[in-house]
Amino acid sequence: MPNPLATLDPILKRDEADILFIAGNVALVAFDLIEWPIAALMLASHAMARSRFKVLQAVGEVAEEAG
Repeated sequence: MPNPLATLDPILKRDEADILFIAGNVALVAFDLIEWPIAALMLASHAMARSRFKVLQAVGEVAEEAG
């Protein structure tokens, strides 16, 4: 039987920069410096950029091994 928590691995495995970015956005919303939709948009764009970076990094490693 597959592990049901395996789908949460990308969310749970964050580095310090991601955690600080998320905490910073939560703090900005908590102190009413930005509205929650803007924070959600920033978090979504950060997640998309992060996933694209990881894909490009993997492609670079494959190309380096093949070359």
